[in-house]
Amino acid sequence: MTETQESIGLWAAETFGEAGSNARVAARANEELAELLRAYTSDNMDKVPEEAADVAIVLARLGYRIGANVMDITSDTAVGEISAGEANYMMALCLDALMAHDDTERAAVYAGATISRLRNLCAGLGADLDAEIDRKMAINRARVWTKDGTGHGYHVRADKLPQASQ
Repeated sequence: MTETQESIGLWAAETFGEAGSNARVAARANEELAELLRAYTSDNMDKVPEEAADVAIVLARLGYRIGANVMDITSDTAVGEISAGEANYMMALCLDALMAHDDTERAAVYAGATISRLRNLCAGLGADLDAEIDRKMAINRARVWTKDGTGHGYHVRADKLPQASQ
């Protein structure tokens, strides 16, 4: 399946319920970005595209919620010139736009800029972010999730599932 911002947003709402706020969705994306930074700074570059997909998936949910297509914003930076730190900076600006100013228009620009930088980061590693999103969403759709009460959740590790669920 080729995932879209809409398919991701609908899946997230169905799986986790409505998120409490747009800022909470951005904060959840920031949690995923922290996992990407951990992989990046640990020289676990094989893991970076998957973690980038996780960030993009949560930001797609944000874009769906605020009615802005954050998946199609492009960067004028050349492939391979993007660092994970730049994506982190754009994510911080997105969070600030929502938490300090409740400015969804500005948040959408920064969310799109984050995804654009993640797309270039993946390309520099020989990966395609959109293909990674499709692959990760197939995994996500098959997972068992626990809800955290804020419209988000965390997958249950396979070794923690009851035998019948595996």
